[in-house]
Amino acid sequence: MMRGSRANTFLRVMVFGSAFLLILARLPPMWLRLIKGCDHLVLEFNHDVELLMSGPYPPSLKQRVASDLGHLNNQQSADFLKQVDSDQLRSVVIAHISEQNNSADRIERALAETLGHTFDKHCYATQSEGFDWISLTDDQRCPSLRAVNA
Repeated sequence: MMRGSRANTFLRVMVFGSAFLLILARLPPMWLRLIKGCDHLVLEFNHDVELLMSGPYPPSLKQRVASDLGHLNNQQSADFLKQVDSDQLRSVVIAHISEQNNSADRIERALAETLGHTFDKHCYATQSEGFDWISLTDDQRCPSLRAVNA
């Protein structure tokens, strides 16, 4: 799928009784139904709005990234987790993180401010390292947090 299309990018997979939902685009309300029964979620936290707007991208690219056809910012993704019963999730992989327009500190702040508590079921999929294996058969949570442009 091409970035900037009106369609949303998602993939829901059932494996060994565990459901996964990968989200890398806009979050329409109907997606809340898709998350029900999911144990694991890969969710885009692409950019911090303040860093994007003050960063080096040309205005046209900033506008596209921040648009409804662009990427999810930290607040949009944190708001989605608040709307979902995040207690049901075993893990959330924070993915598609901009190296220029985001940081682990900004993501953690958005999660804490939005969810109102320490959300400890997440790990980061960095562009350089990806993320570790997540077990489907036990209560293992995401591997320990990695620094992302801290």
